[in-house]
Amino acid sequence: MARGAVVVGVLGIAAGAFLPWIVSGDTTRNSFTTVQVARRLGVVDSDLASALLAAWYFVPVAVATAGLLAAVGRPRMTASIAVGVAAVTTGFAVVVLRAPIEPAVGVPFSLGAALGTIAAAVVSLSGARARSSPEPRDGMPGSGGIESADR
Repeated sequence: MARGAVVVGVLGIAAGAFLPWIVSGDTTRNSFTTVQVARRLGVVDSDLASALLAAWYFVPVAVATAGLLAAVGRPRMTASIAVGVAAVTTGFAVVVLRAPIEPAVGVPFSLGAALGTIAAAVVSLSGARARSSPEPRDGMPGSGGIESADR
């Protein structure tokens, strides 16, 4: 269940990337054209923001990778990539929300998808950890137990 929610979350992030992110006069721009304009105008003045903008172009590839990993049953890798995508999305959305421009529907949509993805990934990772933990032999966590000779 949580694995499916992780995939739905990253798909929501991908969909949100193509929604309008900013409004400029009568024009709306999706996240990718927003990045192009920001880089062309030189409005990015920090290395972190510049790296965030460059990383944004890899979001569709990362989403596809997360989906593929989920399909082949790799929940930890799926959740790890999903958290990375969600972190980049959250950072980019915060930058846009703090900028002196009018944000459009794509920003809160993507931010919500990112936060939901992080929550689903945490649940997925905790479930994967619980399933992969060996059962204690004598019922005491971490004790290792003593096995009887007739088992």
